[in-house]
Parts: sequence; C-alpha cells; structure tokens
Amino acid sequence: MKICVDTVVLIDVLKDEFVFGQEKLYSAIVAKETLIATPVVYAELMPQFSGITSFLKEHHVRIDRFLKIYFWLSSEKPKKETSEKSC
Repeated sequence: MKICVDTVVLIDVLKDEFVFGQEKLYSAIVAKETLIATPVVYAELMPQFSGITSFLKEHHVRIDRFLKIYFWLSSEKPKKETSEKSC
C-alpha cells in the first residue's frame, strides 16, 4: 500500500518532536510500506534541512511527481460521487 508522507510528519521526525508522527513513520518503514511524498513536500523541506535528500533515502521516502492529490478547500467532506481515493 502507498502511504503519503506529509511535510508535517517529516518535520516531526527531523526536529524530534511529536512522537505520534514519528511512530507512524517508523511503523510504516518497519512494515515495508511504500512511502511517497510530493515534490511540494520536498520543496518545503529543502530550505530548512540541508541534508533532506539523504534523509528521505535513509527513511525510504520517495518523491513521486505523478502522484494524484485532491485538495478540498472547504471544511465539508468530499461528495460520495468521488469513488477514487488518493493521498
């Protein structure tokens, strides 16, 4: 299964904050899940962490530039007609 890793989770690990995010990431690594992130996540982390490329490799997170992501800009839940689920 593909698991999308958000910037916030990676920052929790990099800054050693919020154990919940760290545990989720490391549990997924141990379970050999496919961890992916978008180029936006990579771009958000680059200015803050100089070794981000090696960090992502060490933590088995790959950048997927073709990842489909749907953003809901309102607080409403997505309509049920949307059968395809994505990260």
